[in-house]
Amino acid sequence: MTDALRLRLRPHDVQRAFLTSTDQTRLFVGGLGSGKTFAGWVAALMLPPDAGLGLIMAPTYPMIRDVLIASLETHFRPFVADINKTEHRVTFVNGMTCLLRSATDPDKMRGINAGWGWAEEACFIGHDAMTVWASRIRVGAERKWVTTTPIKGSYVHRVYVERGQPCGLFTCPSEANPHLSASYIAEQRALMSAKEQARELDAQWVDADGVLFDADDIGGARVDTAPHTIQRWIIGVDPAVTSKRRSDRTGIIVVGVGRNGHAYVTADLSGQYAPHEWARVVCDLWRERRAEGCLVVCETNQGGDLVERNLRAHDPEVAYVGVHAAKSKADRAQPVATQYRLRRVHHVGVLRALESQMTTWEPTDAESPDRLDALVWALTEADPRDIQGGTIAAPSPPPPRRIRT
Repeated sequence: MTDALRLRLRPHDVQRAFLTSTDQTRLFVGGLGSGKTFAGWVAALMLPPDAGLGLIMAPTYPMIRDVLIASLETHFRPFVADINKTEHRVTFVNGMTCLLRSATDPDKMRGINAGWGWAEEACFIGHDAMTVWASRIRVGAERKWVTTTPIKGSYVHRVYVERGQPCGLFTCPSEANPHLSASYIAEQRALMSAKEQARELDAQWVDADGVLFDADDIGGARVDTAPHTIQRWIIGVDPAVTSKRRSDRTGIIVVGVGRNGHAYVTADLSGQYAPHEWARVVCDLWRERRAEGCLVVCETNQGGDLVERNLRAHDPEVAYVGVHAAKSKADRAQPVATQYRLRRVHHVGVLRALESQMTTWEPTDAESPDRLDALVWALTEADPRDIQGGTIAAPSPPPPRRIRT
């Protein structure tokens, strides 16, 4: 069955080396589209029927549904006897069973005795969940494999690279996958900074010694959904002046503030927009959340009054605050980074592009961190110390315009 499976699924060279490795623990570090998830499922299917119960972990339950289960149903359905989406359980045709769990709720892995395990996109998972997952794989051959994008500062990097925990390490840049088109890779390179390319496409452990945000802080506080107790919303905007192919992106980040004083980063709609396009996106977001006290916070350093006029052309009633960056980017971001270390900021799901920028940008970099700038403006406005308890009143639209330095 193993040979037939390999022939049928046609793994590429790096996947083949990963799948035929005899290491008890294997680490597949890959770029976008390199086939990490595909290789993870093939590794499970190649196990003998007596391998025992499997425990598969992903950063969030939506990733289990939209990535792991979707991949299984698309590529491997003939090998699957049953997928129980309620219990997050998969049974293969050879009788072997595995459980799928989210890193956002590591306690649901306690009590499980597994013979093998797989951690998908493990660099987006915090220390606590990774240690619980690893401790559950303790019967039989105890086979483990990790598939991930490389992020310095993560649990995976600290344990398997810095500390040298024994494992078979397999690195696969995006271009190593022959099934991935050259046009896709070229387009991604055009949209990414040099550091983002090195990590997201070339599968390199990009130096992160000077970054302000720690991958473990982000992953350890991640949640699947925002709570129902959101009291107000902030849309942070770092507008670009032009929309040419090589121009800066407009950063657009949505943050909700809960009754507990914690902030929840729910969406990243950053992109290359013409001025009227980003204004329309922002105003649409504001209208959706207007009844819940939504405020738009825009940096005005480059556009000045034109930023506000651009927004009000789409909706004259938009609740708007203009902010002027008098301090350096690092000085503005440092208090926000402290909130992350205190686990008071939660990413709802995996905001991959934003997190890539957060964990690669250093204050000495020349490239502008558009997504990060928008995040900092939103979270500065959402500072939990501004909350006095009770219900936060929505600003009366349009509020008096104010400039903050």
